[in-house]
Amino acid sequence: MSGSFCRSLYAFTGDQHQQGLKFEAGELIRITQTLDGGWWEGEKDGVKGWFPSTYVQLQNLSSMSPLDEPLARDWKCYMSPQGRRYYVNTVSNETTWERPSSTPGTPKTAAKHKNSVPTGKKHTFSRSSRCLWMISVPLQIHSVTFPLPLHMSEQQLLKPDEWSYCDYFWADRKDPQGSAIISGFEVLLQKQLKGRQMQKEMAEFVRERIRIEEEYAKNLSKLSQIPLAAQEEGTLGSAWAQLKKSLADEAEVHLKFSSKLQSEVEKPLLIFRENFKKDMKKFDHHMSDLRKQLASRSAAVEKARKALADRQKDLELKTQHLEIKLNSKIEEDIKKARRKSTQAGDDLMRCVDLYNQSQSKWFEEMVTSSLELEHLEVERVEMIRQHLCQYTTLRHETDMFNQSTIEPVDKLLRSVDPARDRELWVREHKTGELRPVDMDI
Repeated sequence: MSGSFCRSLYAFTGDQHQQGLKFEAGELIRITQTLDGGWWEGEKDGVKGWFPSTYVQLQNLSSMSPLDEPLARDWKCYMSPQGRRYYVNTVSNETTWERPSSTPGTPKTAAKHKNSVPTGKKHTFSRSSRCLWMISVPLQIHSVTFPLPLHMSEQQLLKPDEWSYCDYFWADRKDPQGSAIISGFEVLLQKQLKGRQMQKEMAEFVRERIRIEEEYAKNLSKLSQIPLAAQEEGTLGSAWAQLKKSLADEAEVHLKFSSKLQSEVEKPLLIFRENFKKDMKKFDHHMSDLRKQLASRSAAVEKARKALADRQKDLELKTQHLEIKLNSKIEEDIKKARRKSTQAGDDLMRCVDLYNQSQSKWFEEMVTSSLELEHLEVERVEMIRQHLCQYTTLRHETDMFNQSTIEPVDKLLRSVDPARDRELWVREHKTGELRPVDMDI
């Protein structure tokens, strides 16, 4: 796969890896190395770094257009909410709708989009006008920006055919237990917390089974020591003695079973549950903080947008006054109003940039954290399955040991021989073999 290309589906800041590759959605990346763990190394604009393979889609070279060729140095491509590409020079801050050529001296190729500028004509706009275009927010729901249905292109799943957590929990929903709104991540957390509760109840079940086994073993041991029918003799007496001994052996088997249940089933369940609880708490706090930051950034954008609207309205009023009455004071007021309007535009642009950074960070953490929850859920289910299998294994072993304690009893019972017992008893206790005879006169 090394040397092939992929296209980014989502923006990635690179913070998740020590040598992460930063990119925006829709950028072309040359793959230089792939690992089984899901991280790939790639090169973009002469910079190498690592990124999650779930953030990109392999690109067929035969289907690549000239727009897919690497950009010229210091240029970056972005996608507008309306689906148009635009390009920004990170050094000069020049912004254009036309694609900069990767070869010096060659003309720039205009991107073929509806309402794009004529071919060959360069279109640039100031920072303030760019910020007005950038803030045409498609749709915001609880501080999260979503595309409008009319402008929404088909989004590919990060993990197709897997029903992965990272693909289906982006929106918020109403809490079925009340009127509050909960995030998609909270829905995932609730499922994990329910799983933790189930694990606790399973541990309690095993604990109760251990108590039953211990009590049963105690009663068996006590019963084996009762001197009932101790006077029985012969082969039947031997079988009876062995039966009582088997009770003591069986009691020992059940004590060992209860001890193994505690060490090999109950204890691991409780330890895993505690670690699981810590992980859930960490995820909950982390994602809540990111969501709060996103809400704060969104509020700042709205505030800056209102401030810009007020400045523009003030500028329009002063311009109307100038048309009615021309004097130097009004001209000076208009210059000040323009500066304030430009400043307000810059402030709004800065707030939008901070919001986009926060949402990008939240997006990355949502993907990473939901995949972590998915992994923990699989690990939890597999761990419980293994320990329940261990429970059944111990149960089978206990049955086998119990069978081994009763086998000698069965053997002795099959060898009970009343005639032989009578012979042995007579030999030991006989008083004489001469029988009485009739008396002679």
